[in-house]
Amino acid sequence: MVIVYGYRNSLNVKKRMGMRPCPNCGYNTEQAFAEEKFKATVFYIPIFSYTMRRGQVCPNCGMYRVLNRKEFKAEMNNY
Repeated sequence: MVIVYGYRNSLNVKKRMGMRPCPNCGYNTEQAFAEEKFKATVFYIPIFSYTMRRGQVCPNCGMYRVLNRKEFKAEMNNY
């Protein structure tokens, strides 16, 4: 019997920040606040989430600046 297991991640954009220069790539792109969840899977079916990170993401280079919960809420309220 073969058991197929692994993990999957999902990115959920919470709020767009508008056009800003990225600190990593330097391009002026529309950055966003997002939550990324990592889920364990069995037979490609998500079973449970084991990690969640919140932060600011650049769509051009994919840089993800990780923020803790308090920083994430405070920065989202500023935009």
